[in-house]
Amino acid sequence: MKELLITQPDFMETFSCVGTDCREHCCKGQSVTLDRNRYQKYIKSPYADIKRIAINQISVTELALLKEDFRQSLLTLVQQTLLPPQSLYWMIDESTLLQYPFAIGSFLAKLQQLGCKLIVKEFGHNLNDFELLAEHHIDYLKFNSELVAHIHLNQMDEVLISIINGTAQRANIATLAGPVELPPTLSKLIDIGVDLADGTMIGRTEPLSEVLNSGYFAIK
Repeated sequence: MKELLITQPDFMETFSCVGTDCREHCCKGQSVTLDRNRYQKYIKSPYADIKRIAINQISVTELALLKEDFRQSLLTLVQQTLLPPQSLYWMIDESTLLQYPFAIGSFLAKLQQLGCKLIVKEFGHNLNDFELLAEHHIDYLKFNSELVAHIHLNQMDEVLISIINGTAQRANIATLAGPVELPPTLSKLIDIGVDLADGTMIGRTEPLSEVLNSGYFAIK
């Protein structure tokens, strides 16, 4: 198993709308705007050395993906960035792709045509997840975090991850597990043959500025 070190930019915080008097549609509008702004800020980052990072993992929210103008602006941004598209790994939740297979699936395919990679996270949460393997080109799948956390305690979780891992690898899809917090968890994942892992057992999450200053990137 390889250890996956993923850079997380200093400004890639998770934003939320707090307050009982906030209207739902206002929160959604703010969320999509914040998503758009942070992607632009990251991909147009002033850090010249960001181009040397092998993996830039960027989560995309369902709310943003459902907006046609957001999808078009993101495609334009990827086409114009100085970053190698091959270094941009877009991560979405499996439930999003299951619920909107055509609109979002076709958009993600366009990103992949530009050279980007697709990570589908929380895989194994839904029995219909296996449909995604047949209907979409997935580069990486990340197991459901609860399955990973209990794998050394629950034999059913271990069996399910083993089945998913074998199915994915036969389809040339790399598998990712995390966060891995305990040695027994990591040991089970190694025994199963999971390709990649992240979490505190692998290394602490570092701001982008620290990673760039250290000169140490990518996959060990």
